[in-house]
Amino acid sequence: MAYALEVPYPQVHLPWEEYGRSPAADLHGDFCLHLSSFLLQTLKGKPIRVKVDIFRYLDADTINRFGNFKLGIDIDSFIRRLKHFGASKDFIQQKLQEFSRTGTAQGVYAPDVFVVRQGDGNDRFAIPLVVFEIISANSREDDLYFKSVFYETIGVKEYFIGAGGINCGKILQAYRTADREFVKITPHGGGYFSEALGCQIPQKWNYAED
Repeated sequence: MAYALEVPYPQVHLPWEEYGRSPAADLHGDFCLHLSSFLLQTLKGKPIRVKVDIFRYLDADTINRFGNFKLGIDIDSFIRRLKHFGASKDFIQQKLQEFSRTGTAQGVYAPDVFVVRQGDGNDRFAIPLVVFEIISANSREDDLYFKSVFYETIGVKEYFIGAGGINCGKILQAYRTADREFVKITPHGGGYFSEALGCQIPQKWNYAED
C-alpha cells in the first residue's frame, strides 16, 4: 500500500482510500489531506519526504533514547515534562501505571503527517524532522501531553498539534526544540514559522468553516 507522499510528485494518495473512506467525509482525514498537499507544494524540490498516517516502528536506539521504565529512566523528569505540557494528575498516574506494566515506550505509532529527510534510511525507523498530529476524541491527552514528551525526547525538531472535531482546520499549538526541550512557537502573521522546514505553516486553513 503506497502511503508515501514523496516530493516533488503532486499526486496525493491517502491510506483511508484503501478502506473505502472518503477524506471529504472525514474532518480528520480532510485536515491531513490539506496539510500534506500544502507541504508537498511548499517544499517541492527540497530533500525531504512527506508521509501520511504510516506506521513508524521504534528501533532499539530510539527506545533507548526514550528510556526503559524498568531500568532507571528519570521518572521525575518525565513527570515534570508532562506537567509542563499541562497533563492532569490522573493522566500522569495512568501513564506511570501503564509503563510499570509494559516496561518501555510503545513500540509503534502512526503520526498523522510527518516529514523526514531524504537519506535518513528506512522512513519507518528514521526520526521525523517535523510531526503533525490532529487531535481526536480518543487520543486528545496522548496528543497534547504524552506525545509532546515523546517527540521531544527522541529528537523531533518541531511538533504541530491540530484541532479535531468541530474546530478541525486550526493549528492549536506548535513547539520547536531548544536545548533539547520543546518550547512554544508563537504564531505571527496568521501562522507559525517552521525553522526546520523553512516555511510558514498557516494557523487556520481556508477550507474549514468559522
